Formats: sequence, C-alpha cells, structure tokens
Amino acid sequence: MSFYYSLIKHILNNKQLRVIIFQHVTSIHRQLAVKTAKSKDLESLRDYIKYGRTDLFIKHFDRFHQLILMVDQQSKRYKKINNHIHLSFLKNNYIKRLYWVFDIVFEKNNHVAMKYLIDRLGITKKDFQSYRPHFTTSLYQFTTEMFYVLRDANFSTLVPSLQNAMINVLIKLGGCDQLESYLSKLYNPNPSSPSPSRHPFKNSFSSLLSNNNNKEEMIYTLQMIDIFKRYSINVIEDVLIGAVENNHLEMIKWIVENVPEKKLIEICLDLDIFRVLEEHGKKEVLEMLPIPENPPYGLGGSGKGNLDYMEYFLQISRRGHIRVIGLLVQNLAYGRLDAIELILSNYQEQLRQDQTFNDQLVIDNIDPKCFSVGLVTRLIDLGFKVPLFDSFLETVIQDNQLDTLIELDPPALKLPLRVQNFTRLLGYAIECNSLSSIDILLHHPRFQEFQDHTTTTTTTLTIDISCIKPQSVPTIEYLFSLSTIPVIKFNCDFSLSINYMAAVDYESVSKVIRLVYRPNIIDHCQLVGIFVLANDIEWLFDHNIITNETRSGLFGGSNHSIFTCILAIACRNGNYKALDFLFDNCLSIQVNDHLSLTSLARLPDDQQFERFWKKIVITDARTAVTVAHIIIRIILLPKEVCNPKRAKFIADIYGTFLLNPYHQINPIRGPSIMYLEDNHPFAHYPTLMEVFCSDQKVGWINSYSFADQLKIFQKAISFGYILPIPSF
Repeated sequence: MSFYYSLIKHILNNKQLRVIIFQHVTSIHRQLAVKTAKSKDLESLRDYIKYGRTDLFIKHFDRFHQLILMVDQQSKRYKKINNHIHLSFLKNNYIKRLYWVFDIVFEKNNHVAMKYLIDRLGITKKDFQSYRPHFTTSLYQFTTEMFYVLRDANFSTLVPSLQNAMINVLIKLGGCDQLESYLSKLYNPNPSSPSPSRHPFKNSFSSLLSNNNNKEEMIYTLQMIDIFKRYSINVIEDVLIGAVENNHLEMIKWIVENVPEKKLIEICLDLDIFRVLEEHGKKEVLEMLPIPENPPYGLGGSGKGNLDYMEYFLQISRRGHIRVIGLLVQNLAYGRLDAIELILSNYQEQLRQDQTFNDQLVIDNIDPKCFSVGLVTRLIDLGFKVPLFDSFLETVIQDNQLDTLIELDPPALKLPLRVQNFTRLLGYAIECNSLSSIDILLHHPRFQEFQDHTTTTTTTLTIDISCIKPQSVPTIEYLFSLSTIPVIKFNCDFSLSINYMAAVDYESVSKVIRLVYRPNIIDHCQLVGIFVLANDIEWLFDHNIITNETRSGLFGGSNHSIFTCILAIACRNGNYKALDFLFDNCLSIQVNDHLSLTSLARLPDDQQFERFWKKIVITDARTAVTVAHIIIRIILLPKEVCNPKRAKFIADIYGTFLLNPYHQINPIRGPSIMYLEDNHPFAHYPTLMEVFCSDQKVGWINSYSFADQLKIFQKAISFGYILPIPSF
C-alpha cells in the first residue's frame, strides 16, 4: 500500500503529470456533462435538490414560502391599482408556483424532501391534498422509498400522471395485494402512457422476469395480468417485451397459448415489440411467434448483431438482396464481421449481380473506431477492396500495427490519400510514439508518391503541434535525426485549442522547438504565441528572435486574430503571467474587441478577474456595446459564461466611464420582460435584480418599472431563489 501512496505523491508533485491528468479529467467531465458544485455556489432550492443538499432545502423552504405569499399579496394589490397593466404573467394560485419544486424532487427521487413538502404544505394549506395539479413526471422512475411516501400520504391517487410510476414500483416488488389495493383506490384505474411509448410497464416486467429460472416470477406475473385485466388494463404487450428481453420461454409460451392468433400477429407488428425481437429474440423464441416475412419497420435493430434473428430473417424473407444490403451496411457500422459473413454466405452471388452494390458502399459505412488489421484481413478474405483512408490508418498507427497492415495483399488495398492526410498521419505517429510507423510513412514503397512529392518540390511537411506531448519529445528528436527526411515545419492553429478540439501542452512544444529550432521552422507570430503560453518568452529574447524594439508590434496588423486566440487560451487556462505580457505589449484596441473581452469575463479566479478588468478602458461606443452585451449574457446564461455576480462588477466599471463627459456612452438597458419569459428560463435572476432593480438609481443603468420588477421577482422565486424582500 505504501508503494501506491508514494506513486500517487510522485504524480501529484510532478507538474507535467498533473497537467495531463487534470486535462483528461476535465475532458471526461465535459463529455459526460459532469458538474460539481460547492455549498457556497448553491443559491436556490433547485440547486439544493439537484446536488443532494436536502438539509439546505428544508432549512430555506420556509423563507421561500414567505416570498411566495408576499408575491400573492403584491400581485393582487397591483392588479387593483393598475388594471390597465398586462399582468397575466402573475399567477393567481400560489400552489402553481410550486410545480417546479415537485418536478425536481420527483426527478431526483428525493423522498425525504417529498415527505417534508407534503407535511409542510398540508399544514399551511388544508385543501392541498384535494388539489390536482398536472405534474410533468411521466418519464421519472420512482424508488421504493418514494413510492411508500406517496402511498402513505394518499397523494399519488389524486395526481393522474403519478399513477404509472407508482404501478411500475409495485410490479418490480411483485406485490400483487398492494397492486390490487392501489388500483382499487384510483379514480380512473386505466392509466395510459403520456410518453411516446405505448408500453409504460415494459421495463418493470423486464426487471421482474430477469431471472427466468425463478418460478415465483412467473406466478406473480400471471397474477398481475389477472389483476390488471379486472381493471380493463391490458399489459400483455409489456409482459411480452420483458419476456423476450430475458428469453423467458415459459412466459412466451403462455402468451402464445392464451392470446388469439390474430391478436398475436397484430402484436408482433408493433414497433416496440418488433425492435425487441430484432435485438433480443433467440431462435426458439422466433419460432414460437408469428414473425412477419417482410419486416414492417425496416431493420433498425439488426445492426446490434443478433445472429439468431438475422439467420431467421434470411430464411423467411422474400424480398431478397435489397434488404440484405441494408443488413450488411448496418452491421459493418457496428463492426460485426460475424454477422457480415453470415449474410454473404447466403447472398454473396446475388449481391455481386446487383448494380447498386459495390465495395465502397460497404466500406463507407464502417465506423473508424471498429477498424483494425483483423477487420481488414477478413474483408480482403471476403473479396472486398479496402481503401485505406487516414481515419482508418490512425487506428492502426495507435495499435502500432501499420507495418503489418501495409504488407497485406496490395491489389486489395488502396491509398486514396493527399499530402495533407499524409502529414496528419505523420503527426499522429509522433503523438503515439510509433517509430515503426514513422519509418514506414517516410520510406515504405506504398507511400512513395508522398515521399517523392515532398523531396522533389518546394512543398514542406507541415505538422500540427497538437501531436507534441511530453512523452513524444524523444520521437520528435528521432524524426529530426533522420538524414533522409524532407523539410518539416510546425503549424499551430490556436483557434482549435480555444474550442477544445486540440489540447496542447505549450510547455512541451516550447521544449521541442528549443531542441530542433531553425529559422522558418514555424511562423514567427505562432512561435511567439507558443512561448508566451509556455511562460518561456525569455528564451526568445535570449536568442534575439524578438527584441525590446520589436515587442510592441508582435501581434499587430494581420496577426490580431492570433492575439485574440492566445489571450482566450490564457484566460481559459488561468495563465496570468501570459496575460500580463499580452497587456503590457499590446494596444488597448486589441484587448477591447468582442472575443478578448468575452474571454476576460471567464477568468477562473475572481480576484484576477477584477485585476484585469480594472485595466479595461472604455472610450468608444463599439466597446461600450460589447461590454453591455457581456453583462446581459452573463445574466442570461450564467452557467455557460461565468460567475453571474461578475455582471455587477463590470456594470460598475462601465459606470465610471459613462460619468466622464468626454465619453459618449449610453446607459445599459436590461433584457425585455417578454424575452425573459419566452427564451431564458435559466437566467440568473438575483443578479438581474441587483443590477437592474436596485433601489439606488444610477445614471448608467436603465432600471425596470415597478410592474416589471414584480414580474422578475416572481420569476426568480419560481426557480427557488431565496431573495431579500424588495421595497416594492
């Protein structure tokens, strides 16, 4: 165990390893939409439930409830005084303001919060349980704990859209007596699914029948079918779906014996059931059921590679090779060569006679992630000619198998590459540290065309710096040590790094350039940008690549776009040393463009944000419009942009320049009420109120009217924000 602790300590103490690890963690969180939150960042009842802080939800609900009652009173007062003002936005019934609370509690299955709500609101509003709101909970799956809370409160029988979720819990529990009791209490015991699926209980029966060796499950299922039948609820199709998914032969046999044949044929034509048969149907199941000879919905599920279904389909299908080609293409997309061989063994001659069929039709549908030397070998054996696109070759280079692939049957392998594809592959070989792939790309006869092109013309091999990682530095040294290589240049597209399309370790890149530097190895402005982001600018001064006389014009003219990209990357990474260099060596007009100011608004650290924004000088209308736009955008899309509280700080800076008589700047106007209602349900309303609804009127802000402030306040509490009581 001590070995692992020391290893972890070594990793955390190594800056380069830390950067790599956190880059990957950030990337994974971004792909999975994982969001983390600290207690101090949680501002609303919605946040408390979303992040599991039920204690804070209960602690602040009373305050929230007081705000709701206050809005009720103010709404009535304003409607009496201002009959001419359109206030339909203000709802009459305060319970309607709680729809979203129940919705998020149901979504997160927070049974503790639900019990608190039922008890708390039952105390304050005696007629609450007789009220029947239409909660949008049809797609949520209740836990057993949530079921018992709702059952004990007799709450779910009053709300039709909760009934399916309650019944699903009872099916999973196998509680026949409880199911009978619950259905008997329903006002209309014939629930229907409001979701696109017409089988609201299929997942529950699939769960119940998951152990097809357990006879009790069969008994429970038959008892439930009888109970549902007494209340005119047909669940045969739901049961069949669960039985097919679990290959429950006894249950399927019972359905075949007890459902009329005409009805069973109709059931097998149902889209949901047909898809389940495609994906899960075993041979013995398919032989029991009346499967249609011509599938009514295409073959969407066949791509999952259910060989039993494919073989059965090939035997009964009368439509021949047209449908088979569809199967073939779908299964290539999933990389299922076993399924492809099954299809070709039955229809290879017919496929070759079809003029619409060709190798390219098949190859174009292969997912590059499925590509491998084994796949190519099997395709060649099946008679295909395989074009080796760069996306395919990348996978082989990653597996360090390019030498094996390139020696396969040459007539069956085509190389439809261009020079830019070739250089991309070379960069990928560098990134993967595949020395054998580099040797093959530069010397193997199969790539002779590209080798000749770069040695006999003025064309240089341009490699993107995104391939340079700490572990690939020795590979770069090896490449430049070869005596027969063509002229190589590096290229850095900073715009890709802004959009997370290419994660670049600028420190490693600067180290590589130091090792292999020569004039014109990279564009001068790109070179400066790399060393600025690597915090290694002194090396350029030491080697007279830039001087004190030339530093002020580094990013002028046509290089302005590179400057804005570098500044954006520095802001995103919190590289404040690089930002200091950029601010010290640029004109204010370069910082004041839209992209640069937007990037500065997203600085990770609040103190650094304030430090750099104090350096901004707003002297023209164009910059003022940009700053006003940023303030509004921060308020309307706080999660996407940055800390919403920064909007107030920027607005105050804006005000210092508006007060200067030499600056022609207009006051900031907030977004229209209609715009807020229709398009921005996730605006940060506390900040909106702080900036545009303040009691202290200032000259640089156009405040909302009292009626609009009331609407905004109601909108804020409708999302659960705990606000101070306003003066109105």
